[in-house]
Amino acid sequence: MKAEKIQNSPGIAVQLLLLSLLAFGSTAHSAESWNIDMSKLKGRIVRALSVANFDSNLIIVGNKGSQAGDATVFASSNGGVTWRFLNRNASLHPSATDVQAVHYVSPQIVLAGTWKHGLFRSTDAGTSFSAVTGFAPKDVRSIVTSGSAVYAATGANGIFKSNDSGSSWSTTTLNEGFFWSLRARAGGSELAASSPAKGLFLSRDNGNSWQNYLEGVAVYEANMSPQTAAIIVAATDSGMYLSRDAGQQWQQPQPLRGKKLRSVNFDPTDPSIVILADWGGGIWRYSLSDNSASQFQNQLRALHVKSNGQALIVGTWGQGLHVLPHSSNTSYLIEATKAGDKGGVSELLSSGAHPDSYDTSRNTSLIFASRDGQLELAKTLLQSGANVNWVDGEGVTPLILAAHKNHPDIVELLLANNADTTVVDSFGNTAVQYAKRRGDNDKIYKLLTQ
Repeated sequence: MKAEKIQNSPGIAVQLLLLSLLAFGSTAHSAESWNIDMSKLKGRIVRALSVANFDSNLIIVGNKGSQAGDATVFASSNGGVTWRFLNRNASLHPSATDVQAVHYVSPQIVLAGTWKHGLFRSTDAGTSFSAVTGFAPKDVRSIVTSGSAVYAATGANGIFKSNDSGSSWSTTTLNEGFFWSLRARAGGSELAASSPAKGLFLSRDNGNSWQNYLEGVAVYEANMSPQTAAIIVAATDSGMYLSRDAGQQWQQPQPLRGKKLRSVNFDPTDPSIVILADWGGGIWRYSLSDNSASQFQNQLRALHVKSNGQALIVGTWGQGLHVLPHSSNTSYLIEATKAGDKGGVSELLSSGAHPDSYDTSRNTSLIFASRDGQLELAKTLLQSGANVNWVDGEGVTPLILAAHKNHPDIVELLLANNADTTVVDSFGNTAVQYAKRRGDNDKIYKLLTQ
């Protein structure tokens, strides 16, 4: 925790529920690991998944259900810590079962495509949606933004384009056919439209013209390297296809042949690493440099894999959403505590999370709960064995923070759990001295000196 925790006392913003577990073989000081279930939206089929281009904290999910009225949309504004229903908790259409495409065009404009009931648009950040009457296709499979335009892939009518944030639409030259996924290369004009029936179509001019590749291959998603458009990876029903020359030649790496792959993303921490979702189970990590592949999260029937730059966001078939961090700078328990997620904290502790897992500044969850006055969370952490006298990287203890931040109930709790009142922090102060700044009649000062 930085010095401003004491000196400047800023309010804490809800942080990402990212960065906490093992990151492809790295280690963290915590009992948390890949085998701990850190999923959200448990039991749901995540039929659509998107991370906002303009805010990596903003994640949106489309639900697939089994009954009419199950076409619901969820969003998280803090990287997955907490979730809320959009559209006032209602289905986009009373007869719709699936939301197959979701996309934030801007903080206020949200698009969602359904199976059989067309495209819906919100202009109030998802509070309410209305049908886009000028969009004829009823089966909408994927939506992306590229440059100033928005594109939508459909189940029968090809690719559509909008120049006014999804209000009105026109066909592109790829105006027929069933497309499962549409991806755009960041900062470029390239689009990749994937079809389980017709292979892969690439456009390098914002959808004005398209070229067909991998004809006869059931392609579910293709993605272009963020560093160079020459490298293209396709997730198919028969494994991974790789081109290093912009689609002219393709190879099928042996380690992934025969795998039923559904989604592909480049690891933002290392663009030579490709991450693929396996419909048959798990996630694959493929190295472009040495043609090696390894599998993890084998129990997940993965349908989508995205990245917000700090974590993989994995949508599954019936197993909810999973957030898999790229580094170990903090812990899920810490981030859930900072978010005030009582249910999440309890779930993590019962799943085996260490109550004293700490971040790079030696802050624990109890440190943050004490700082922010989270009494119930502090009780839960102490009952789970959290160290009441933990000292962080600035010599600060939970008691010192609670005294400084003026949380009498936290101070009482910590004292009841044998908190040490004599610890001096790196700024030369004890909890008593911070309390005394408010005067001899301060409640915390009296608690500490009685």
